[in-house]
Amino acid sequence: MRSIAAKISIYAGVVILAICVGFAILAYNNGSSAVLEEVEHALLMQTEEAARYVESRFELQLAVLEALASRPEIVSMDWEQQKAVLRAEETRLTQFLALAIVQPSGLTSYTDGSTADLGDRAYVIDGFIGKSAVSDLIISRVTNSVVMMYAVPIKNRGRVVGVLIGRRDGTALTDITNRLGYGESGYAFILH
Repeated sequence: MRSIAAKISIYAGVVILAICVGFAILAYNNGSSAVLEEVEHALLMQTEEAARYVESRFELQLAVLEALASRPEIVSMDWEQQKAVLRAEETRLTQFLALAIVQPSGLTSYTDGSTADLGDRAYVIDGFIGKSAVSDLIISRVTNSVVMMYAVPIKNRGRVVGVLIGRRDGTALTDITNRLGYGESGYAFILH
């Protein structure tokens, strides 16, 4: 009799153990799915917030240039007046490596005396149609380094007479993304 009772106890124990293991696996799967969904939701929200942050950083820099482009000395399109203002602003606006004026012909004049033909650049074209723009990371025709270019129209009585551009180091984008990681070891990058 003992052997039958022992066998029944062992079988019952195995069945109970199997049921417990099954419930544990089910609970683990449901719990991990819920955690995964929550992390995905948090990452999506953080991505949206990061996009707004990056956009606001671009808009801030464009607003600075727009204010500068509306100054009478810049609107005059007299290079000597413009150069004096741009030189003073370059010492104040340290986020820009250089400031320049693009003439309708595309000829671009920098305060250091260098010039370039930038009339075919997308950000300059946008400026001449009245839109403020930020370029992708590009190779500068002036410095041969990776840069981001900001462009704003210079308007005189509602008509675009030139474009004010600002050159930023290409690492400025990295400086922005370095602040956007997730958790302790997460990181951010920008796709366009």
